[in-house]
Amino acid sequence: MNKKIIIVGVITILLVMAISILYMLSGKTSTPPPNTGGNTVFPIDSTVNTRPASNDTTMKISSAKGETLEVNNFLALPSTVSDPMNNGYYYLSDN
Repeated sequence: MNKKIIIVGVITILLVMAISILYMLSGKTSTPPPNTGGNTVFPIDSTVNTRPASNDTTMKISSAKGETLEVNNFLALPSTVSDPMNNGYYYLSDN
């Protein structure tokens, strides 16, 4: 009787393993949704000021708390580059 239980148990384990392997190898993959050709639009932060004139030495920006800060005009530096995907955002030192 014990041998029959062991044999049935081993056969059951092998059967479950075989079914699992076949399922994994069946190649069921989900396909990504089709590209509709629309452009992705990112929100624009209203607290970011537009680029000031290059002859200004300082500029005022808004903080997260709504306070106004006066800082050096880093936008006039040649190392500051406008982010092409996010209007009003900039890269400093071409990073």
